[in-house]
Amino acid sequence: MDAAAGSITSAGLYTAPSSTPASGTDTVTATGPTGSGHATVTLTYPPPAITSLNPPSLPLGSFTATIAGAGFTPQSTVLLGGTPLILTAEATTSLSVSGFASTTGTVNLTVSNGSASSAPLPVQVGNPKALVSAAAARRFLEQAAFGPSPSDAANVQALGFQGWLSQQFAMPQISNYNAEANLSQGGLPDQFLANAVTNPTSCGKRSRSL
Repeated sequence: MDAAAGSITSAGLYTAPSSTPASGTDTVTATGPTGSGHATVTLTYPPPAITSLNPPSLPLGSFTATIAGAGFTPQSTVLLGGTPLILTAEATTSLSVSGFASTTGTVNLTVSNGSASSAPLPVQVGNPKALVSAAAARRFLEQAAFGPSPSDAANVQALGFQGWLSQQFAMPQISNYNAEANLSQGGLPDQFLANAVTNPTSCGKRSRSL
């Protein structure tokens, strides 16, 4: 007897392969005096288990994370709130995933090996104590700054509109003028744009040209 993926002892004891074939099945061939026959074996593995997620909570927007647990395979699928995540690296005790979260709240994370699924792990997405919604924070930054990044929007959600404005006004002013580099004012527009886009004073209006 022989198996395409697993192994069979001389006594006929079949052992499934350590990792699931892409088809989820194995082909067993038995040869006797009158010829050979084939049988298809459907492989059913124990459900995987999730022990932790790093980071333990996820931001709104794009994210990467690592799932720790047991029983993971190259064919494992990961769902966050029913939405598939991208598997970027795999080991039997860890999975690296990436995805995009658009709604604040607690959602379930699951890992499945075919029809066998792990117990759900509740994961917090976004700030549970946000003062404003994610949509309102992004809209506010589109008006008050040069557009939102996930971390900028999370900051506005945590501080609120007035808190964010107070944070901005408390930051030191940034000069666009460098006496050594700017012997004329020809480079000031480029310097202003660089300061406005890259500095924490994201509204840009506080940069000065003196």
